[in-house]
Amino acid sequence: MNPLAILPRSGRTVLIVAAITMMLCEAASFLALEWLKPAASLPIYEDRLVSGGRVTAVRGNLNHRWRTSEFDVTIRTNSGGYREDFEFRFADVEFAFMGDSFAFGHGVEVSERYTNLFSSRLKGRIDPAHVVSVGRNDGFQPEHYEYFLRKHPDLRPKFIVVGLYLGNDLEPDVRETRFDRQSLTLDLPYRTTENGQITSSAPYRIPGLRTLVGISQTARLFAVTLNHTAYRKYLFEKGAVLPNAYNSDSLEFGSFNEFSQRAFDSLVNIAGLARERGGRLVVMLIPQNFYAGAVRVPHLAPALWPRIPEILANGGLRRAVAGRCKDLGLDCIDAGAVMSAEDFFPGDAHWNREGHRKAADLLHDYFSASEGWR
Repeated sequence: MNPLAILPRSGRTVLIVAAITMMLCEAASFLALEWLKPAASLPIYEDRLVSGGRVTAVRGNLNHRWRTSEFDVTIRTNSGGYREDFEFRFADVEFAFMGDSFAFGHGVEVSERYTNLFSSRLKGRIDPAHVVSVGRNDGFQPEHYEYFLRKHPDLRPKFIVVGLYLGNDLEPDVRETRFDRQSLTLDLPYRTTENGQITSSAPYRIPGLRTLVGISQTARLFAVTLNHTAYRKYLFEKGAVLPNAYNSDSLEFGSFNEFSQRAFDSLVNIAGLARERGGRLVVMLIPQNFYAGAVRVPHLAPALWPRIPEILANGGLRRAVAGRCKDLGLDCIDAGAVMSAEDFFPGDAHWNREGHRKAADLLHDYFSASEGWR
């Protein structure tokens, strides 16, 4: 017998309406999630984020179309999972570009990425197949780059160019990393992969919400929406370490902390490894978009948006990092010196094609003026 048959007519009507409402909510939530899907949710990662000496290991032989409201590009990887249209051996690399999403080429075709544009400006002086970006597979902050280099002793380039993004490389991304140099182990305990996408594994404040998010599009939409508001902290347990967080207020004003010290320690170690392998480290500083001018979505905590003029007036983190580079004897060049607000995507704060072109020109001019760079 149909279970609904034993219910009064009014009860059956309520259940049918409720079921239809839930199905409509699930369908609408699914469509909304597809529309709201952030640019960072790219399904390209291996099941183990730290694997084979790589951090945020990318799958090999990909050919994936990456579409968002701001760009439409192709992501291709070689057999090693690197976003290059050729195979290479570490032993042959002369220029190794390391960094996070900027070095990976977020939002641009590989031919438009600053690393490839720089290679083309060399006009054959160096084999283009010896100029490579290891972005993404090398992680997303200096400790990851150091780990990657130590795990790959055959990578001995003449130059290592590290892109240091000031928006998260000096605190939030370091905070969520466990790195032990003695045992040479690295762990990302607050991130995991789900269908090839990197997601947060931080515990939710509401018991059972993570399970519900895994089975309900409506619950998932609720979590995603709340995660992109000023009330994000109420979604997770108190004290949880959250990926893709903003810098602390004090860091934005130029006061370093234990996490930024860890990042600088790794940069110094990378410089030492480069020298030991017969090469040299150059750090390209990548300030956030608001340093370049008025932008729609400044990449810093929303509570600090009204204080941007104050940050710019005293130089903020950008000035502090340049000073620390000088104190530590690191060769640092500031990509922000050539950027304007129009060189960033309006919404996600990465360089667009023009930004990458300017970065490539800056690097070419820098190395062309350097003695003995050949």
